[in-house]
Amino acid sequence: MEALLSEVSMGLGSAYASYLVKIIMYTAVAAIGIFAGIKLRKNKNKKQSEEKK
Repeated sequence: MEALLSEVSMGLGSAYASYLVKIIMYTAVAAIGIFAGIKLRKNKNKKQSEEKK
């Protein structure tokens, strides 16, 4: 019985670790997308303001 609980908790721990890695990766991709979008928008606004002058 104790060996079975040990295997279950190992499986559960690896599942949590897998989800944690996924969350970290999704957060990193989202952050990169947000920063890239902000940078692109600032560049576009700068170009538009230079054209109006």
